[in-house]
Amino acid sequence: MLRARLPKEFSTFTCPGIRNFLIKTSFVLFDIGAKYDVAKLKNGDFIKKLDDNVAGFEKALFSTVEFLKNDARILSKRFLRSDLALTPVVDYIFHQPHQQIPESESGKLRQYLYMPFFLSFYSYGADAKLDVIHKKIVSSGSSFPAEEIGLFMSERTKAHYDFTVDLLNDAALILNVIHGGVYEIPKKRGWSLEQDHIFPNSILIKRLPAESR
Repeated sequence: MLRARLPKEFSTFTCPGIRNFLIKTSFVLFDIGAKYDVAKLKNGDFIKKLDDNVAGFEKALFSTVEFLKNDARILSKRFLRSDLALTPVVDYIFHQPHQQIPESESGKLRQYLYMPFFLSFYSYGADAKLDVIHKKIVSSGSSFPAEEIGLFMSERTKAHYDFTVDLLNDAALILNVIHGGVYEIPKKRGWSLEQDHIFPNSILIKRLPAESR
């Protein structure tokens, strides 16, 4: 039922794994651990929590879509490298009043979302990482724990939680951000997915500082 009420944009971001994403995210939100186990779906306490909070869960998912479109500027699955990176975003929003992101926290959320893509953070041991981040989010209240999560990501990846020249290797994601977000080019005969076709050079030059042009 929840899946049927989601905005169509959410399916664009997470298909074909939207069902698994919703299940795993609900496990995290309601404190039974991210690891998938069919027995959890039959757990009475979990079912009650889900029933009691389905409206808040739905609002958090809608707010996540708005965040992706308007703040993170990720408009297609092409630039969402890991569905699991969205789980802490939904988790944080769910725990906020009216499931809305405080204006002061949007920048921290945006930085958090980009860094797992650059660092391939969820490529292994994702469930344990989501559980650790969930505890940090719950204990932080209305402030998104970007510093604590950053330290945790650095410890696990042995990489700095900040923008370095090494991240320029992920040119597609960087150009997507600079250009303000683009949709994936339709997969039609004769169309190219090369970066210079997706990101016109003229737009990039306009956004560069004058001294760099």
